[in-house]
Amino acid sequence: MRYLRHKIWNFGGSLVLFGPFFLQGCTAHKSAGIMTGPVSTLSDNGPGDGSKLAGPVSALVASPGFAAIDWQALFKRPPMPEERSSLELRVERWTDNLSAVDLLTKGRMQLALGKIRDGEGSLREALRLQPVNQEAWLELAGVYARTRESGKLFEVLGEINELVTGKSEVNPAVMLRYRFLLAHGYFITGRSEDARNILSEMISRNADFTPAYIALADSFLRDGKDTIAEFIVKRAMDRGKDDAALENLLGAIALGRKDSKGAASHFGRAIEMAPSFGQALVNRANLAIKENDLSAAEEDLNRAIAIDPANTDALVARGIVLRRTGRADLARASYERVLETDPVSAPARFNLAVLNALDLNRPDVALRLFEEVVSMNQASPAIRASAESYIADLRSLL
Repeated sequence: MRYLRHKIWNFGGSLVLFGPFFLQGCTAHKSAGIMTGPVSTLSDNGPGDGSKLAGPVSALVASPGFAAIDWQALFKRPPMPEERSSLELRVERWTDNLSAVDLLTKGRMQLALGKIRDGEGSLREALRLQPVNQEAWLELAGVYARTRESGKLFEVLGEINELVTGKSEVNPAVMLRYRFLLAHGYFITGRSEDARNILSEMISRNADFTPAYIALADSFLRDGKDTIAEFIVKRAMDRGKDDAALENLLGAIALGRKDSKGAASHFGRAIEMAPSFGQALVNRANLAIKENDLSAAEEDLNRAIAIDPANTDALVARGIVLRRTGRADLARASYERVLETDPVSAPARFNLAVLNALDLNRPDVALRLFEEVVSMNQASPAIRASAESYIADLRSLL
């Protein structure tokens, strides 16, 4: 496989721009959230499953009689490592025969700990006992937004829409979370204009809803429109918002303009503002990988994974560091861990294929993985093109 070595691409080291924000209701426990994946995984999905929900946006009308939404209580980041042990003990102490409310709380705890499928199971069980539980439906939608399972996401959003349509009053907190998740679903199925329309309307109705600014700026930055993205970020900051995700976006904008020093400064400030903000840790690590400072990168990535074991972007990036430092088996475990919870992660599948081709001497496995990458809607044109090149080389050698 020596012939292939000049073609190594470290996909997965892309900037992680937005997330994760964690959706929760009135309880004190954090839940699984939404995060758009690396730049390379979100750019060219097809129209997908969103078409059946083209109408719900206008069908829901929040009652003007409700008090202002405390959106900061709805969007939480993961617990710090020192908080995890206490949370893990609480999850272990749950007994069987739980009520729907208890199962919802348990599910939120599991999701906060990065146990995505366990959390999904608890939420599903809560809904079996109480099918009209809007909080459980919203949390479940957050799971599928995070894992980019668009079909399941829109199915759950449809259930939420049925629960609230026709009611004289709709809790604006439910409305806010529903619409934010719907916008995310439109993004991951390639309906960017629909998503941006939702976010713009959210901002016009609630100018203090910072997550909408972040998601909107993120979407333009992914399309290479950094000037528009910067304008949106600064508009949010002009409203007095001091948010780590806004700093993270400024870092991404700076890096796109080849200003590595400025990017590092913004990423560092984001981490100072929110030490549990994994995306800024991953971005700073990716910058360190680019500069071949692998020890610094690994330190940030280990920290991000300690905060959120299900942070797929951190796991992919750590796999790259492990491979570069000669720990191929650990790199493989890192990629496979991603694919267990996020089977549509093109960067994880691509890097696992490279590892099998160049380090593990398994060309047949590598060929299959590269072919799967080419067939994935979630794969960016750059990843797909590189996978096709590897396929041609492998077939000539087998």
